[in-house]
Amino acid sequence: MKYLLLLLAFTPLIATAKVDEVVQLIGNYVVDKDKAQSSIINLYLPTKSVATVGINGGDSFDTVEEIHDNITAKYSSNKSSLFIKNSMSDGDITTIGASTKCGVSLSIVIHHIDIKSEDKNIQPKILINSKGC
Repeated sequence: MKYLLLLLAFTPLIATAKVDEVVQLIGNYVVDKDKAQSSIINLYLPTKSVATVGINGGDSFDTVEEIHDNITAKYSSNKSSLFIKNSMSDGDITTIGASTKCGVSLSIVIHHIDIKSEDKNIQPKILINSKGC
């Protein structure tokens, strides 16, 4: 099942070769702030799952905007983590914009994927390395 999901994750890369994407599906991924800012982060989430986007190095999230009624984005108390909860329907896609106090801006695309309940452990985690302002 993991191989199928990874194949599904990389399929959009073929169609959007001009856009440098950070495609995340299962597990922890680390990118530097320049890569995160110059990329579109694609997250593939089943219903009732949570993705985590963290930032370190003295930076913290400052602003987040989501436009879909079935997506919730909340900061941790110290604003070093952004938690994105998905309750969208199968096939829905939406975007989230976020910025940090040090000026890193993020474009995050959330893709809802329909999977079986036993595979609902797909909850991506991305860490952005920042060296502060």
